[in-house]
Amino acid sequence: MEKRLKRRHLLVGLGASSLVATSGCTDRLELGNDDDELRCRGEYRYLRPELEDRAIVYDEQMPGVSLEVPAEVEELTEFTVTLTNSSDREFEIYDDDRLAVQALGDDGAWHTIFGVEKDYEWSEQTTALSPGDDRSWTLNAAINDSGLERYSFCSTPTPDQYRLLFWGFPNDPSGVSLVVAQDFEIIEQQDNEH
Repeated sequence: MEKRLKRRHLLVGLGASSLVATSGCTDRLELGNDDDELRCRGEYRYLRPELEDRAIVYDEQMPGVSLEVPAEVEELTEFTVTLTNSSDREFEIYDDDRLAVQALGDDGAWHTIFGVEKDYEWSEQTTALSPGDDRSWTLNAAINDSGLERYSFCSTPTPDQYRLLFWGFPNDPSGVSLVVAQDFEIIEQQDNEH
């Protein structure tokens, strides 16, 4: 029997970041420190500078955006992440893929384990996402191929707790940079032979 993965939805609104900032539903990214054992391979760098000073939104207080990530992902397998405009208005996202993956450390902090090519420069070009439209990415839970061009896992994604971050929203008028996050778990690969 084929196991169907459960999906989680996170609803977040754009344009109401002052509500987020004042309601206590944001969190600052814990990026670990320079002594992390996690290291990117030579041609990649961590996404630390890109993620600093951004506010994470986890709850459903602000409807408008749905970030769908499987609740469980088998190690060494592909999984799809989908961002959907569930509002009644259009909003902008950056054209380039702005995703990150963090692992929950033994210290209780989230540590970035995703890197980007050292010389990669982010585009400021945006695309409008109309109501009901979505954008999907296929990732691979393996160190040798993340599934995304220009990205790499900086350590092997082993069975544990993770969170996916989408940071592709331009700053809102108040200057707040939102990151939409969704937790997921990487589990051991299931033996499908009986």
